[in-house]
Amino acid sequence: MKRTLLSWVGTLMLLLLGLTHHAQAQCSGTKLDECFDFNFKGAALNSSNGTVTISFGVRVTCSHDLSHASFELPSGAKALSATGPSGYENGTNNPFYSIKFNLGSGYKNGRTADFSYTVAAADYNRMTSLRAEAKASTTVGEVSFDLSGCKTSGGGGGGGNDGGGTGGGDCSSSHPRPMEGPSKPCPGEIVEYSVANEYTSYDWEVPRAKAGEPPLGWEIVSGQNSNKVKVRVGMKSGTMKVTVNHAECGTKVATMPVNPGKGIAVSISGGAAFCPGDIMVFKASGNKVNGRNNSHDMVWGVPAGWTIVSGQGTGTLIVRAGATAGNVSLMLASNPTKNKELCEAGEAVLALTLKPSCSPCAKPPLNVDAPEVVCASGSKIYTFSVDNRDPKGKVKYQFFLPDEFIKVSEGYGYVNIRVNNAKPDSTLFVTVVAVNGNNCGAEAVCLPVRVENCPTGPCTPPVVALVVPERICNIGDPVTFSVQNPQAGVTYEFNVPEGFIILEEGADYVTVLAALEEGQVGPAQVFRVIATNNCTSAIAERTVTVIECEPGNPLPVTLTRFVGVSRNGAVELAWNTASEKDNDRFEVERSTNGKDFVKVGQVKGNGNSTALVAYAYTDRTAASGTVYYRLRQVDFNNAFEYSKVISVNHTATGKAGAMSVFPNPVTDGSLSIRLPEVANGNAIIRLVDMNGKVVHSREVSNAGAEMGMELKNVRAGMYLLSVTVNGRSTTQRIMVR
Repeated sequence: MKRTLLSWVGTLMLLLLGLTHHAQAQCSGTKLDECFDFNFKGAALNSSNGTVTISFGVRVTCSHDLSHASFELPSGAKALSATGPSGYENGTNNPFYSIKFNLGSGYKNGRTADFSYTVAAADYNRMTSLRAEAKASTTVGEVSFDLSGCKTSGGGGGGGNDGGGTGGGDCSSSHPRPMEGPSKPCPGEIVEYSVANEYTSYDWEVPRAKAGEPPLGWEIVSGQNSNKVKVRVGMKSGTMKVTVNHAECGTKVATMPVNPGKGIAVSISGGAAFCPGDIMVFKASGNKVNGRNNSHDMVWGVPAGWTIVSGQGTGTLIVRAGATAGNVSLMLASNPTKNKELCEAGEAVLALTLKPSCSPCAKPPLNVDAPEVVCASGSKIYTFSVDNRDPKGKVKYQFFLPDEFIKVSEGYGYVNIRVNNAKPDSTLFVTVVAVNGNNCGAEAVCLPVRVENCPTGPCTPPVVALVVPERICNIGDPVTFSVQNPQAGVTYEFNVPEGFIILEEGADYVTVLAALEEGQVGPAQVFRVIATNNCTSAIAERTVTVIECEPGNPLPVTLTRFVGVSRNGAVELAWNTASEKDNDRFEVERSTNGKDFVKVGQVKGNGNSTALVAYAYTDRTAASGTVYYRLRQVDFNNAFEYSKVISVNHTATGKAGAMSVFPNPVTDGSLSIRLPEVANGNAIIRLVDMNGKVVHSREVSNAGAEMGMELKNVRAGMYLLSVTVNGRSTTQRIMVR
């Protein structure tokens, strides 16, 4: 019995000795993940009751509050006791089997929360690793520590975490001696940060926008791998961090929150709702703080898939929207090379949301005539103008100029500028944005302009005068504006008001056609010419009044309305008459240049009438672009008169170029069919009712581009007209009344 008891005691001592050896391995250390420093302080054996107490410190290095911290438990076991700054869940499976401390606010920006929990020694012995996890806002960090061969911190020959033992260094803290350096450095400056020179290695990190992303302006200039590092200060607040190794205590980490300069209020203005492909403009406030222009640097950020058209580094950002929502962000900071008196920084974010309904929209055409080279300063005037701008004035144009370009004058689709103290041998950028009148569909171009140092000296400005008539007729004959006594060595740039179509432009003249909307007729219109020689510019302006000129013989009808619209790949025309006398028909004529018209269809007139009569015609063969229409009203005796000319900005589709039929609806039993090409041989025409029955069919030999068809015996209703020509069939719906 005595021998058995001694054997049992010996076995117990061996177990305790093994437990002590296991629990006394090097259990301290710090690991980093996201915005957390996980400091595993050690596992201490409590020999009096056979338990182990595990201790952690979690330092939050970002600006978000620590919401919870979780520490792994032995499988199937719970903590016997625990201490921490909050209550806890004992044995939860979220995020892994752990004890979870749920915190509130207060632990952020470098503050450390301390935790400890006690488990049975036998349960602890089963663990080979120990995981720790923490969360602040949406940021989650997780690390794992190797427990193989751990020592206790309660004694022994080596230096424990509580400083016990003989001959070890002071390992009671996981942090090096405090980091030294400015906590509020000025953006752009080079400053120094340091720790004690008593470690075997040093690894420095500068603030980043987010974990895993590159620093924004922060840069290590020199000193990496030493105890002192020189850093160029960036724009964004964050944390300076150094990881060091101690010969006896292992890895330690020192951090310091840094906030560049004095905080200033920054905001972003601009639309927040978008459709993919939209051109969006955002403007920053704060870049002219205290009236000091150009004293700050700016960095913009846009969502993934978005494209910056122009404006990075300036107060105005122009972007093409992508398909996904996100944020447009701005960081702004003073630049010591621009203004040494300022030391400030700020940031702003604007949330972007996808519009609930986004229909495909055609982009307006946008080609811009612009100078490639300008002088760094002087009195020369340069023009940026949209080529073939919308003659109806429905497209809105915006010009975004650099600060060095001073606006002299502007009009619809153009701007004139002078250059003020630009840097020679640099490149400036002008961005032009075009937006359809319904705000659906936009385009933008960014134009590089090279700046050069032009010679200076005596300069004789050009003399310029503009020869124009005082009054011109709307939708009348073309009118030429010319330079009086043009000079050799002088170039002339004409600025034409909205509503005028440029038919021809020469070196010293421009020929235009007035095609103003009804509300534009009457007010004075300004024509401008800019004369430029090799050193300077001069401007001449003249005003012109546009009037509605009465024709020699009035129309035998009173036309009260004539409009057109592009819809579904065709141009739909509509007009009304208040009275008619001997009106046989309206012939619809089309032009692509406003001068040369061809007949594209006709609509039967109402003869004599004193009531309001509405007419319509659909042109399915018009090509894309600006199309002009007029009506040729023909009497029974073949006398005729023309209506005013209207213009339509037309977008054709694949159906454009198909056959057209007129009139539609058919009111007098006669139908004309116009083909997009001359028929080579026979054409087969079929009229099919909505039940699929062929009610009329005929074959036309030697068919041309236009054919007639008599439908006097066809009952009123909806039909399908099918024409087969040159091996291709085309079908169109018609109405017979």
